[in-house]
Amino acid sequence: MNTRRTSLHTARRLALAALAALAMTSTGAFAEVKAKIGHAMPESHPQAVAMNKFAELVGTYTKGNVKVQAYHSGVLGSDEKQLQAVQAGTQELYIGTLAPLSTRVKEVQVWDLPFMFQNEREVYAVLDGASSKKIFEKIEPAGLVGLTWTGMGFRNLSNSKRSVTKLEDVSGLKIRVMANPVALETWKTIGANAVPMAFAEVFPALEIKALDGQENPLVHMYSNKMQEVQKYISVTNHVYTPVALVASRKFWDTLSPADKAGVQKAAVEAGLLQRKLLDEGDADVIGKFKAAGVTINTVSPAELARIQDKVKPVVAKFAPIIGEDFVKGFYAEIDKARRKVSGGGRPPGRPGGFPTFSAIQPGASMAKLLKNVADAFTRGLEFTMVLCIALMLAMVFGNVVLRLFFNTGIDLSEEIPRFAFVWMTFLGAIVGMRRRAHLGVDLLVQSLPVLGRRVCWGISQAIMLVCCGYIVYGTWLQHDIIAGNASPVAQLSMLWVFGVSYVAGTAIGIICLSNLLRLFAGKVADDELIDVHEEGMAEALDAEHEMAEQQARHPGTLGAKA
Repeated sequence: MNTRRTSLHTARRLALAALAALAMTSTGAFAEVKAKIGHAMPESHPQAVAMNKFAELVGTYTKGNVKVQAYHSGVLGSDEKQLQAVQAGTQELYIGTLAPLSTRVKEVQVWDLPFMFQNEREVYAVLDGASSKKIFEKIEPAGLVGLTWTGMGFRNLSNSKRSVTKLEDVSGLKIRVMANPVALETWKTIGANAVPMAFAEVFPALEIKALDGQENPLVHMYSNKMQEVQKYISVTNHVYTPVALVASRKFWDTLSPADKAGVQKAAVEAGLLQRKLLDEGDADVIGKFKAAGVTINTVSPAELARIQDKVKPVVAKFAPIIGEDFVKGFYAEIDKARRKVSGGGRPPGRPGGFPTFSAIQPGASMAKLLKNVADAFTRGLEFTMVLCIALMLAMVFGNVVLRLFFNTGIDLSEEIPRFAFVWMTFLGAIVGMRRRAHLGVDLLVQSLPVLGRRVCWGISQAIMLVCCGYIVYGTWLQHDIIAGNASPVAQLSMLWVFGVSYVAGTAIGIICLSNLLRLFAGKVADDELIDVHEEGMAEALDAEHEMAEQQARHPGTLGAKA
């Protein structure tokens, strides 16, 4: 009897333990997962509305297992800092630009190429296409999981000075642009004074007239009160800015397959909602801008075609950096979407397709050949200059040491440095000409409008070409006299010394001729007519250097980019 009672008691204890274990297991299985999603837009922006919806949908589709809290207005930090946090796993989700990844994932820069799209349908086809999926694959090693692409809108130009309806209207405007090489090159090519700047600093700079204008999507402009500091908006649709909703790999790997599917579904639906709200918002804010006294200008298809033709060299320059095959595939997706809408043909207006540059104006091919020759020649001359400087220093200091400690000297210690100095002077003129390293000329040229820069630059190249011809011709006339003289100590033919005038005159002449041919062929971008070290480019380069240093110190994290 006691044995039976003991057995029943033991069975009861085991049953209670099993129930307790089951309860604990059930609690662990259905424990709520909390996640943060952050972005830079204010609460009035369509992206904020879409992210609130995303948080709601995640709860619905995961049956409450995953709870997302949306943080707007950049309260979790800048785009760069949030991406770093998502990489590190300290923030679970982020929606915004992937531009800070562009130094590690070059394909991200494809969205910066100008005037690719005619309308949102083409954009959305590419956002849902193979190229965008490939970018998501490329960011996986950075600890990110791409959930969906959605839109931020076409970028347009605003300014406080004048209406912009044609290419020439942009000339001289001081415009804040994104701090990436493609944007800087694009705006300088069409004549603007492009200035990279953090967006948080843009409104105050516009308010005090330190900037004339900026470029951003219309809804973004209105949400950030640009109507208070800008009088004119031009609907240029020059670049489409997409954003990506990404998850931290560390967070993603903690989710069950069912919860992953729920979060993914919520992301896609929220992204589609954001596209819809942005499309509706663009039409709505145009009326609000007009009511606020802002003049809205449109740019004709013919003028857009002119501008696109002007920036073709930008696409040609950056396509190899991004990846020729990737860029061609990207343009092929745009063309496919365009043909689908237009029934197989290309609609009139803005040209499309991957640009080709075979049909350039006469003289450009020869100019390019001469430019390549001048570049190679200059690199060799720079090396020769270094040798001349080293030889001068060695002879001078060697002679000082010999006289100081051994009471003797080198017979050639004065002659050779003089000869080296002559070569260094001439070679320095060539290198300076090639690099346009002349402060006085730069200051003069920068003070002129773009047309004035071109005229001034063309005249200076023509004058230099004539001078170089005179130098070579004059040296040839004195050839016999020069060759018949020798240095007093080394008995070195003076032709070895003053023959450098042949080299210098020919080299600078090639450079000037190349520049003139390129100028008349329309292949000289406006940024070549100003100091290549102006503040805007220097800031962009500094930002890239800072990113490279951070990546070198912390290989597993994302570098900062302005």
